Amino acid sequence: MLKLNNKNNGFTIIEVVCSFTVFTIIFLLAMTIKLCTIKLELYNNELEKYNVYAKDIKTEILDNISNDDINKLIADGNVYIPSEEINDISFKQNNIINLFEGHEPTKMPYVELKGLDKDNIYLEKINVILYAKIQGKNEEINTEFFKGNYK
Repeated sequence: MLKLNNKNNGFTIIEVVCSFTVFTIIFLLAMTIKLCTIKLELYNNELEKYNVYAKDIKTEILDNISNDDINKLIADGNVYIPSEEINDISFKQNNIINLFEGHEPTKMPYVELKGLDKDNIYLEKINVILYAKIQGKNEEINTEFFKGNYK
């Protein structure tokens, strides 16, 4: 019988499988990192959008609503802005005071207005809380500011 005497060194199937496995692990790790980066970017973009809405509401309250109107809103219980009204068009077309409703919305995002009058010193602390669900997480964007007749 003929004896095969092959002394050529080369890649064996085990070496090919091992190199393919290492390449696959590195590729999957890179894809996982990229996916996490995309998710974080989407989360940050949505959070920034809601931060801008909270800032717009704050600016509208500071510039266009008097203290008496705020006190009347809070006394009447009209302290919620529903999700349908939380957009740039509603803020520009409507007076902010007309956006407030009396019942708590069930659909997120929505805004709640809270006010605190400190012993009739004409200093009012306003708290605007925007409740939103961002990528499955309930978030509260809280904006506090003072509005009053400073003497």
